[in-house]
Amino acid sequence: MKRRALSTLMALSLFCAGGAAMADGAYTPGTYTVSADGNNGAITLRVEMTADAIADIIVVAQSETAGLGDVASDKMIEAIHVAGNTDVDTVSQATVSSEAVIAAVNAALSRAEKGEVDTVASPVAEAVTEETFADQCKAAGIDFTYEDPNASIYDFQTTDAAVDVITHASGKAKYVDETDGPCIRTPLDLAARSAVKVKVYYWIADENGVSTLEEAAMLEYAQYVSVPFQNDGGKYAIKLQSNGVGTNTVVTIDENNEPTVAIFGLKYTVDENGTDVYTSCAVMAETATYRNLIAGSPIVISYYEYNPFTEKKIGIGARNAGARVQCELDQQRSMLTTIPAEGETAQKISVADYLAMDEDARNAIQIKYITMVAKVVALYSIG
Repeated sequence: MKRRALSTLMALSLFCAGGAAMADGAYTPGTYTVSADGNNGAITLRVEMTADAIADIIVVAQSETAGLGDVASDKMIEAIHVAGNTDVDTVSQATVSSEAVIAAVNAALSRAEKGEVDTVASPVAEAVTEETFADQCKAAGIDFTYEDPNASIYDFQTTDAAVDVITHASGKAKYVDETDGPCIRTPLDLAARSAVKVKVYYWIADENGVSTLEEAAMLEYAQYVSVPFQNDGGKYAIKLQSNGVGTNTVVTIDENNEPTVAIFGLKYTVDENGTDVYTSCAVMAETATYRNLIAGSPIVISYYEYNPFTEKKIGIGARNAGARVQCELDQQRSMLTTIPAEGETAQKISVADYLAMDEDARNAIQIKYITMVAKVVALYSIG
């Protein structure tokens, strides 16, 4: 839960904000618990009202995307506080979450005008008092056991290979064997780790979903849900969001040897021979990375994993692990997708064929993006 206290600045803004002003004595003082549909489910707020103003807004429950929708909700509450009303701009890239906060506060204002103050037994307020779905089930006497969907992502066996580089970043002894070594020792390790996903299961509004706690506990994958079920009479289903366990920072250089740094969601795959590893992703043609690739820049990738659940500094499952990866662009496998003329379809051209054209022929083609395919030629473990 997040609380935003009303500041002196906000109180002053009630009289000078550009939005609709709140009339003196227009509201019944009290608490109003309200909900509106966000991007991933209902956003529930508790709005405290005085006779003529919003005194406080508290987020009681929400399941918006971490780092985006939840942040937008906080920003919207701050904006409403400052403006003294809901005539505020939405947050870019989080319009649905922003509009849900506005709708919920407007619902509270409407109820406050009618004097519909929360009662002690408010069903919505009761529905969100438990911190997790498991807590809700336990309170209702429902047999339910939560399972962490990410419990095994740091259980990893390395291949049998020597460690190329020891960083001593943690001031510890060098990595010497499979037990003490970093989890990424070879390109094959990197390919295996890139396939691992961090999974988050949460509730979303769905007209084909379920409306009771008992039904929710019986759903497939319910054992992986930690956020509370809304339990407000609406229908909800389970949605999965997954992201890679590590990040890839790609460095290329331009004709002046100036570096270009970009973060990509790279995929690493093992070739049919079972030993060579390739990485791939789409790179838009308007980017500096694309221009550098076409110009023949070397490719260096820093792959990094951070395990926030351990204090271990070395070895498998340590807090920090990764690799510095050197790659070479495979000009035959890397494909350029063109921007088609009206009435035509996009074409795909290998980088090798494109570079073999004369300058006039290349200039006559508009490229939309490159599907980069690069071979891993060297890997240096870091940790």
